[in-house]
Amino acid sequence: MAELHDAFAPFELISLEDLGLVPSGKAGRATLDGETALDGRLPVNPSGGLKARGHPLAATGLAQIVECVWQLTGRAEGRQVPARVALAQSIGGLATNNWVTSWKPHEDRDDPGLPLPRVRADRGAARPFLSARSGRDDVGRARGCR
Repeated sequence: MAELHDAFAPFELISLEDLGLVPSGKAGRATLDGETALDGRLPVNPSGGLKARGHPLAATGLAQIVECVWQLTGRAEGRQVPARVALAQSIGGLATNNWVTSWKPHEDRDDPGLPLPRVRADRGAARPFLSARSGRDDVGRARGCR
């Protein structure tokens, strides 16, 4: 499951492609086909996304992380998906601060009702959000695109 930054309507679709979760140019079709629905192949924003929470800026990233942990531990009542891996992606500033964090529970965790003290977090940087659309890197310098 994935919690993606969707502060503006196209961001979820752009992020699906930029993160490689769906092939380039296929995010719209994947969404229309239900692949990103709660019961789809890749549930996206089961929390309702940023706009459903009012996009409270700094709290947005924390809410995404909490949703991922709740999904992995079976605590997302009313919107639970059968997630084995969770990913949170967010954008900050003028789209120059991007982060992606993914979690996978340890295999020795068999009681999702207990607190989750041992979650493996893999931190990695997403491709700069603007680069795919404007030819600019994450600090706004032109990369020679014409």
